[in-house]
Amino acid sequence: MWCFGLVLFLLPFVSSFDDFVDCGGFVSISPQLQTYIEQNNIKLDFSKDVHVHLMTTDGNTKFSADCAPNGYYIIPVYETGTFVLKIEGPAGWVFSPSQASVAVTKGDLCSQDFTLTGFSVLGRVSSEDRCTSSKKSVPKGIKLKLSSLSAPDSKPQEIESSSDGSFAFSNTFPGEYLIEASHPEHTLKNHKGLFAHEWGNYVLPDPFVVYGYGIAGRVLETSEHGEPVQSVSFFLYSEEENPPALSCPEPTNVPPHLKSKALCAVKTDESGFFKFSSVPCGKYTLVPLYISAHTTYDVIPKELKIEIDQDTFVIDSPFLVKGFSVKGHVVGTNSEGIEGVTVTATSDGTTRSAITDATGQYILDQITSGEYAITAEKPHYLFSSLARFKISPSLAVITDIVASRFHVCGKVSIPLPPPGVSIENRKIVMKPTDKATPPLNTKTDQTGAYCLAALPGKYSIAPEIDGAETAAGLLLTENSFEVTVENAPVLDVNFEQARLTVSGRVRCIESPCDTSISVTLSAIGRASKVTTGLAIGHDSSSGEDHFIFKGVLPGKYEVTINNENWCWEKESETIEIQTRDHSDIQFIQTGFVLLVRSSHDLDLKDKEDKTYKLVKGKNTFCLPKPGVYTFTPVSCYKFDTDTFVYDSTKPSTLKFNAIFYQIQSEIHIPDNVQLPAGSQISVNVTTNDVLRVVPAEKISNNLYSVTVWAELGQTLTITPSSNELFFYPQSQSTSVDRSECLPSLPPFAGRPGIYLTGTITPAFEGVLITVLFKETGLPALPTIKSDTKGHYSAGPLYDDRKYSIHAEKPGFYLKPVYATPGNFLAQKLGRVDVTVMHDGLPLPGVLLSLSGTEGYKNNNATDATGTFEFRNLFPGDYYLRPIFKEYTFSPSSQPITIKEGEELKIQVGATRVAYSVFGKVRSLSGEPEKLVGVEAVGEGLYEETQTDNSGNFRLRGLYPNKEYSLRVKLNKNSLIGRSEPQQIPVLLSNADIENMEFIVFSKNTKYDITGTVNAEKELLSSLSVQLFLNAEEKPLFEQSLAPINYFSFSGLDGEADYIVKLKTDLSEKQYNITTSQVKVSSLAELPSPHQIVLSFNANEKKIETSVENGSFGPILIAVFLAIALFNYQYILDLYKKYTSPQPKVDSNWLSDINHLKKKKKVN
Repeated sequence: MWCFGLVLFLLPFVSSFDDFVDCGGFVSISPQLQTYIEQNNIKLDFSKDVHVHLMTTDGNTKFSADCAPNGYYIIPVYETGTFVLKIEGPAGWVFSPSQASVAVTKGDLCSQDFTLTGFSVLGRVSSEDRCTSSKKSVPKGIKLKLSSLSAPDSKPQEIESSSDGSFAFSNTFPGEYLIEASHPEHTLKNHKGLFAHEWGNYVLPDPFVVYGYGIAGRVLETSEHGEPVQSVSFFLYSEEENPPALSCPEPTNVPPHLKSKALCAVKTDESGFFKFSSVPCGKYTLVPLYISAHTTYDVIPKELKIEIDQDTFVIDSPFLVKGFSVKGHVVGTNSEGIEGVTVTATSDGTTRSAITDATGQYILDQITSGEYAITAEKPHYLFSSLARFKISPSLAVITDIVASRFHVCGKVSIPLPPPGVSIENRKIVMKPTDKATPPLNTKTDQTGAYCLAALPGKYSIAPEIDGAETAAGLLLTENSFEVTVENAPVLDVNFEQARLTVSGRVRCIESPCDTSISVTLSAIGRASKVTTGLAIGHDSSSGEDHFIFKGVLPGKYEVTINNENWCWEKESETIEIQTRDHSDIQFIQTGFVLLVRSSHDLDLKDKEDKTYKLVKGKNTFCLPKPGVYTFTPVSCYKFDTDTFVYDSTKPSTLKFNAIFYQIQSEIHIPDNVQLPAGSQISVNVTTNDVLRVVPAEKISNNLYSVTVWAELGQTLTITPSSNELFFYPQSQSTSVDRSECLPSLPPFAGRPGIYLTGTITPAFEGVLITVLFKETGLPALPTIKSDTKGHYSAGPLYDDRKYSIHAEKPGFYLKPVYATPGNFLAQKLGRVDVTVMHDGLPLPGVLLSLSGTEGYKNNNATDATGTFEFRNLFPGDYYLRPIFKEYTFSPSSQPITIKEGEELKIQVGATRVAYSVFGKVRSLSGEPEKLVGVEAVGEGLYEETQTDNSGNFRLRGLYPNKEYSLRVKLNKNSLIGRSEPQQIPVLLSNADIENMEFIVFSKNTKYDITGTVNAEKELLSSLSVQLFLNAEEKPLFEQSLAPINYFSFSGLDGEADYIVKLKTDLSEKQYNITTSQVKVSSLAELPSPHQIVLSFNANEKKIETSVENGSFGPILIAVFLAIALFNYQYILDLYKKYTSPQPKVDSNWLSDINHLKKKKKVN
């Protein structure tokens, strides 16, 4: 069968139409499954159980499509937006991806493929029947491992069982498998098995059964925070008459005081932990036992009853050891004991001490468990210490304490010290002579005595004497002593207390030497430096000058000749003088210094053709004789001058700075190619878009040379040009990107072009032949046509490029003949014309999906005549399916077989089963609202759409005689707050409904809180209203109330929580205050503005007649006296009036007093 690759290239996967965009793709199988079905001759038909659903992002299904037998599906999408494509197959089948998000826009591709990657292996885990809760639950966390024996290199799958004991391995494919079950603490009976997995899911016939669990605990000393105890034994006894069998051997040597038939026994480890494994469900008794070499300890509790039921039994509370002397040994490095050492152990302020015996042994009594600092002491011995050493019943022996170092002591005696020489603080250095370890050092005290702590071994010990002391005349009888330390101190290493000329000669090329020559004597390690000239004298017989330094102190020196413009055999010499003069120093001139600085490595040649090799940077050469030299640079660089002059009597630095860099290449022409007379090869050099042409230099008939000069930083493209040749490569680019000689470019090869020829069979004239560059797909030549015999010839072309040749003729498939490249076989293609009719009339806009068995797919809509023509079809089997929402078709799908060149006509009948509702959404101002969601909701029915740019909408697929509720789709993220009407009930007959209209109102983004305060009018001036955000202490806003009791807060967040409070400046000491506050949440869900009411009341407190401790008495008396003095005349009149005889008490007394108070306030 013909390959469909070319057709797939010519026919796009997705087409978009005026009313909808079609989303489609293929459901394929993974390579592993493909191999299996080929080996087992399984024929797949995805049309039976695989479906693809188009869903909204809210999870509502808009359309469901069955797959074609070859897995192809197509879904028409009538609205733009983001949707989800979800594939559904038989339970346990695994697809990749299982679903995908697609963005549908007009004119863009909407494509999604799915792959069946595998199936599932299912099973379960259970417990033994003896476990009491086995019917209620099963052990969790059993690890399952599935390994493919058919594909041993594949990675095994590992999962855990769920809480109900079930498990499932996904994405498996047919083959032989090994399944294993395990748990770090539980034991399983049948923990592995083999099975053969065929096509589809596999269910394991038998469960894995867990029959053994663990028991774990710990033993500590004294308390729950104590130290762990090692080697405590635990015995396990069953409480049942017929105890289950355990996998551990039956314990032996059980102590007599314990029951003899223990099932199993274990001991604690160094961390105090113990563990029993593989213990079946049941009731048990656990008995501890701890016996050391000297005693038996009590372990609490003495026994513990436990019950195992489907999990490891972890004993939360540790067993405790309630309750010793410890021994130790002090030794030297030879492991022999040391007598008379005081050993001290300290812990938490408690100290225990002991002294070693003749063997170095000691015993510390009355020790309790804990961490101890253990030290040892003895004169002239240094011992290792034990910091935070843990002692417990299981650790009752102290690690050996070792005498690691011993003192070496002595004295440096200087009875008559020279000036500047000190007896004390002299450094003593002791160097090991038998091992490579760092030296030891110390300083003498004021008497010259010293001590050093040393490891056993051989040493050389010496006092340090500096150059100043040696110059002052300090000498010792012995410079050093050899000492051996052997596990004991050495205490008698004692030391007891006992000017020069440097001269030489200088020989110069021109004798006598210049008077500017001098010699310097520098002390090494000290700041001393002395310089002398050559004034001592000249020896005419030898041509040498002399120099001398007198009064030189012992030590190391460097002698240096001073003239940087001359060359010397050696410029300096290091000498060391101790007790005698030094006179054999000689300096000989060898030439004159030439200093050169160069930007690059290059060669210099003088007039005598001598070559000087220069390196980049500073260069120094020695010219053998005085005079004037002329140098010429030889290199791949060009400089500002061709020659350089140097005079040795006028020393200076020659400087070479490269300006241009050489780029070279060659052009090679085959020997069998003869160029016409007068032919030339030129080279186009492009730099920064500037073209210059340089000729290639002819070396021979078959060889040309190319030379180009460029500046640093320039990038050049070099392209040879000729009327007779193609060049390989066509051009080369290079950059002067480094300041050094550039390597030659690879040579160009010049060759004549090639021609591609071929034939069309059977012969057809006018077949379009296109030659493309294979790597880029761009045309290599203009399109040509075959002649009457079906022949063509294309060229000339480069011979190093790969080309693809394409042949094309409408209505034909031209297949390349791979055995003879360039030839094509012509095959006439078929055609299918499909017409869709509804009630005798053509139905336009129907999506016709035609898919083939070998990957062909073509989706297109019927035109105004209800027809679409599928052209250029290869012979084979096809599958046709019409799709149009609101219609069903007869047939709903059909297979088609096309023969070579066959033309078929097919008619499909359409029946309308659903209808549409048309309408518009606008704002209150009449403006259309675009991209607004509109939905139709019925009982078990749902459809949705979006408005277009004109606010129009169409809800498709509504069934007749079904009640729907039309409404604007609102959600939290929508900018629309509500619509009018909120919903429209509709009942469709066998016709569309038009002119449905909604008016929408924008959602508030900011909200208001308003309110009033119930309070006396005279109190409003003392009040303000505060608005707090959540529980913050500082108010967000604050408003004063006077003169009205109304407040308002605007621009608030609809999702925040607020608290509204009243604030007053009245004092609580003078008033009894009653107030209120209101919490407001989710303003977006409340009417705006949201109104609230606050209340406030304040009553003045009454003054008590009895004042505690008389604190207000004097104040009241003083106030009364002040009032009396100020109103003495009025009070006097009152006194006269009311002290005269009266028949009864006048009630005007109280009003007069009140009048007095008011008068006082006025005044």
